Amino acid sequence: MNVIFAKDVLEDKKSWRKLDTCLDFFDEGRHLWEIDDVEFIQSSAWIQDNLDSHIGQENLDMLQKSYTSSLYSNVAHRLTITITLKQCDSIQNLTPQNALSCLTQPAYVIVENADSDRYFLETMMHAFKRDALCESYTNGWLEIESRGGATQIKNQIQAIQKKTKGPLRVFVLVDSDRLHPEHVNPAIQQLEKDCITEKIAYAILEKREIENYIPVEVLNDIPNKKEHVYKAFLELTQKQRDYYDMKKGFGKKIGQLFESKRDKFTKESIQGMCRDNPTELDDIFDKIEALI
Repeated sequence: MNVIFAKDVLEDKKSWRKLDTCLDFFDEGRHLWEIDDVEFIQSSAWIQDNLDSHIGQENLDMLQKSYTSSLYSNVAHRLTITITLKQCDSIQNLTPQNALSCLTQPAYVIVENADSDRYFLETMMHAFKRDALCESYTNGWLEIESRGGATQIKNQIQAIQKKTKGPLRVFVLVDSDRLHPEHVNPAIQQLEKDCITEKIAYAILEKREIENYIPVEVLNDIPNKKEHVYKAFLELTQKQRDYYDMKKGFGKKIGQLFESKRDKFTKESIQGMCRDNPTELDDIFDKIEALI
């Protein structure tokens, strides 16, 4: 997230220790200090009254470093909070204590299946070389959560809302469960309506399920696969493959390929299967990254 320090906290000595702590988030690259007027902050009491101390010098150095970083940040639509003492109903304006709570909390991707969907996301982030997302996930700044099935996602969102200070940083990702391009699954349709109503970022995969994103060269590595099923699958058009019941054809454990054959997945092979929308997964990752 982008973080702005309001003038009132820069002049309030009781807030300074919390501001010092915020700088740790900027230093590790977790959040970005948004600085419009570097000279104004440099001349503030928070900086000037502590220049003789080690912490004061570190704060001044971080100010210069963060100002440069903010000029070259390429993350679009990143959320912004303002740390202020003013009482306000806006979830973007937070007291120093609530701001620390907000900055400490991870962003969440809510999925249907805790294991297979997590392996899918990990593998796709790796294949698409989304290094910043991989780092955020490894560091615990991004968490993938599930309580099982699309019908439970709304409850999961509500549970996160109750413990959140500031903007709700949640992204919902689900299978379309379409049997063909025109098919609409009622449960997924209702979930989409809920996300729109609650202003939750979301994506519904265009293909039937995550398993439909497994390239044929990876399917070829399935041990003891049914050759007649595999050969018949190869005869299908890409559109037909998009809505094929992969679990029925290749077994219920086919999703384990996302973990066991991770290095076999490449961006080129996956985009080759998504000719109608080759940027689908990159677009999803951009939306997730903007929440972190």
